[in-house]
Amino acid sequence: MPMRYALMVAYDGEGYYGFVRQPGVPTVEGILLKALRDCGLLSSLRESRYQVAARTDRGVSALAQVVALDLPEIPDIRRINLELPADVAVLGAGAADRDFNPRRDVVAKHYRYVCPEPEGFNLELAREAAGLMVGEHDFRFFCAREPGRTTIAKVLMAKVDSNDHLTFDFVAPAFLRQQVRRMVEALLEVGTGRIDLEFVRRALEGNVARSFRPAPPDGLFLANISYRRLHIQRDEEAVERFLTYLRGKRDLRSRVMAEVLSGVT
Repeated sequence: MPMRYALMVAYDGEGYYGFVRQPGVPTVEGILLKALRDCGLLSSLRESRYQVAARTDRGVSALAQVVALDLPEIPDIRRINLELPADVAVLGAGAADRDFNPRRDVVAKHYRYVCPEPEGFNLELAREAAGLMVGEHDFRFFCAREPGRTTIAKVLMAKVDSNDHLTFDFVAPAFLRQQVRRMVEALLEVGTGRIDLEFVRRALEGNVARSFRPAPPDGLFLANISYRRLHIQRDEEAVERFLTYLRGKRDLRSRVMAEVLSGVT
């Protein structure tokens, strides 16, 4: 009888049209499902009860995407990774409860956004604005609206740090579409003096005349996902393989992802 397993998947989103399959364009999910089929682990998505934790947009990367499916045997991570390109990797696997749903059962998702620090950026004001976003609010001006979906959401953590670049961290049980990138844009506007804290307050109350644009996707990655009853065992060979790929790139996001994956930050 098949058992339910969770796979932790990392990927560089630069060359893909998002995670979710789309006809005629490369997607991370399309690459992953082909690898699972080529390994003989997957024949029918319905029969395997295939589910994913996050539907990342075009250009967004991840270190902790979680995929769940029923498999006839314990997944051989090394074998799967042999079928994957260098920019996609299964980093670990773990047995899951029979009814485990990686999207529904999330306790918290942690997204990180990195970018160069604009000249004259007011870090303290940006931090104050980030604090306003914590809690339950109507984020209608901080997301791409989807028909029938509420724009009320709860943010558990929002913070901004500066080292040799800006780092934005957001934690929540779930995020609206483009919510993280639009919150980043709002904080960048505060820090560069284009808007004040009162504008952010009014936006969270639904009392402004415009939505925030999404910041570019090339700074964003899914850093972590937490669950109450799931343990995924990392495969160190797979981790090292993906680290080698990240360290071979020269962009800021890849550097920070490598630091997070190796436990530096």
